[in-house]
Amino acid sequence: MTDAVQHNQERLAKLLKDYDKSKPVVVTGVDGYLAGVLVQQLLSHGFVVHGTHIQPLASNLNYLTSLPHAEHKLKLYRANLLDIGSFDEAFHGCEVAFHTASPFLLQHGLDVERQLVQPAVEGTRNVLQTCNRTPTLRRVVLTSSVGAIFADAADCAISPVDETTWNRTSTLTHQPYFYSKTLAEQEAWILAGSQTQWTLVVMNPAMILGPGLRYFPNSESFKTIYKCGSGHWLTWFGSPTFAMPAVDIRDVVTAHIIAGLDKAVTGRHILCSSNSSLPEFCRILSRIFPNYPIPRIPAPIPIFALALVAPLLRQGIDRKAVWRNCNCRTQLDSTKSTKGALNMRYRPLEVSLRDMYQQMIDAGAVQPGLPPELYGLSIALLACFVMSSPLIQYYQSSRSS
Repeated sequence: MTDAVQHNQERLAKLLKDYDKSKPVVVTGVDGYLAGVLVQQLLSHGFVVHGTHIQPLASNLNYLTSLPHAEHKLKLYRANLLDIGSFDEAFHGCEVAFHTASPFLLQHGLDVERQLVQPAVEGTRNVLQTCNRTPTLRRVVLTSSVGAIFADAADCAISPVDETTWNRTSTLTHQPYFYSKTLAEQEAWILAGSQTQWTLVVMNPAMILGPGLRYFPNSESFKTIYKCGSGHWLTWFGSPTFAMPAVDIRDVVTAHIIAGLDKAVTGRHILCSSNSSLPEFCRILSRIFPNYPIPRIPAPIPIFALALVAPLLRQGIDRKAVWRNCNCRTQLDSTKSTKGALNMRYRPLEVSLRDMYQQMIDAGAVQPGLPPELYGLSIALLACFVMSSPLIQYYQSSRSS
């Protein structure tokens, strides 16, 4: 057990010792990567958990219902972020609400306004209005993002940012996911200030890493690590030099639970263990898993070349995002989460990556292979041969004449 884990467990144990668990807690979006681990931890601490989900069939949530204590302490309810009143039954009798549900969609053809921003903002409004209709509700913990703090690494590359900072530069076309998280959190603070029944605490995690209850191939976190460690074509010339601040999912969950129980925890909280980057991810993973196709070097590709192909990668990574997130480093100041009332300690980045990638190996998502740079080298040599062949032929013909 690391010092960070022991510290967090002792911190949580003190809160749980005197906490009344007779009232259930509710977690929205239990079919998500983060929420699943949150449910697992809440059940292990003896809470009755009401979970909302959008899965059409409860059988798709067997990985939740088979958790220890779930048979008697986990109740699942189907609810939709945009359906007014659909959360009422799940919230009935609950004292603490963990609102983790929010769309995270980054693909081509996405209607950003309708499929990303609207569900995030109106969903938050719907959930918090449900809190107003729940007389027992006293505390709301909202999962936001560092994307509500800043849009691009360039925004905090020169000077640090903390919880007093807001993302002012994301739009529907530039970093749209961060735009949705910013608007949703702002809506939450407006609604929290319009009533006195419950208090709001916000968690602003960096990129969440670490093992889920299972391998989540549709999670953007798992997608990123998959691209780093599967020999993906983006890594054939080394790992792209994107800034990537990170935090372990288990620490994020602990922070949520502490915030739900401790009234002294207030406001926003940046959760970040490391102001890291994709090349750092790859260096760590390639050292721990040397027989897997993980790039060993940062990509020596000029930033303008990456910017040219940016629109081909996925929605949300436009050319502006490449220019403002490559070859620079974030400076997220998470002092409030470690020195303030939350009093957190974080697992090392190496532990988060190791445990996450091992879960992907166990799930068969990645296979052993050669470093992907070998493919890039082969392509470069082939290109050199093709380009030099006419010159060789010209030289030979001029010699013979």
